[in-house]
Amino acid sequence: MVQKILRAAVLTALTLTFSAEARVVRFIVEQMRTFAEGTSFGSVGQYQRLDGTAYMEVDPRDPLNAVIVNLDKAPRNARGMVEYSSPFLILKPVDMARGNRKIWYGINNRGNCIELSFRAFPPGHPPAIH
Repeated sequence: MVQKILRAAVLTALTLTFSAEARVVRFIVEQMRTFAEGTSFGSVGQYQRLDGTAYMEVDPRDPLNAVIVNLDKAPRNARGMVEYSSPFLILKPVDMARGNRKIWYGINNRGNCIELSFRAFPPGHPPAIH
């Protein structure tokens, strides 16, 4: 079930409209832990927090990527691509059958932690992440 959530997160991220184009090459969950000290949220119940790293690459020769500043100066791998990574955080119900089959994700901005506000969830659902 964790793999289905991760696939959904990657597919969602890849379908966003950007000027530049990148490819996810690895998606690694490094830590799984109980969220909010095991607090139960409405009919969904407890949530689990998945923390990890998404590894990506971008083609510096692709004209769509010309908007990325100094991309042409970055080191390249054996395939001629520029590699980079980003942390990710996913909240998911412990019992996936009790969830609504939707995913909440955030995009890191300059390495800052993804933060979800109280207003991002309806009443009775997970609070902010710090």
